[in-house]
Amino acid sequence: MSPSFSRLIRFLTPSGSTHYGDAILPSGETDISKATHAHVITGDIFGSHTVTDQVREIRLLLAPLAIEDVKSVRCLGLNYEQHAKEVGGCFVFGDGESGREGDGWLGLVDKMLID
Repeated sequence: MSPSFSRLIRFLTPSGSTHYGDAILPSGETDISKATHAHVITGDIFGSHTVTDQVREIRLLLAPLAIEDVKSVRCLGLNYEQHAKEVGGCFVFGDGESGREGDGWLGLVDKMLID
């Protein structure tokens, strides 16, 4: 089909398999949570990959990236000062940047290991 995707998702099928996919949205819809099917993506989503003609049903949307596909996560808190004011906290000046190793974050339904 195509080497590029428009709406990258990671999802669970009714049979329990996990896939990356390009969400198929109903006409006029922009909310990915309304997608019920997706074209399966094969290969490395950060490199050589293909959006296939194979369409699978979406049972559950997962975190957009699998933990094993993420080396680190960099975050930039541009609204930090405004949020601190909203909750009556203090604003600490700094670059507003933080980060975590790839195994330091979870998706909505991912399992957490607690020691």
